[in-house]
Amino acid sequence: MASSGYLYSLVAEDGVWQAFVSKAKLSRERAVALHKALRELTALLAIADRGRLQKGLKGREKFLKVFPRLKAE
Repeated sequence: MASSGYLYSLVAEDGVWQAFVSKAKLSRERAVALHKALRELTALLAIADRGRLQKGLKGREKFLKVFPRLKAE
């Protein structure tokens, strides 16, 4: 599975996208449809990453409440 960073660069960096389309020999219609789908996917991945980060921070806060001595270290 491709990393979200790779997908982002594929969608955001025009030269990378053009090289991909050329190498894959995609028609213009397919390239446009794929680009749109990948943009939507990267947006969803960003939302999921944000959710995981927030969940991780909440878990850390709970942990530090249980073990406050570790907060100072």
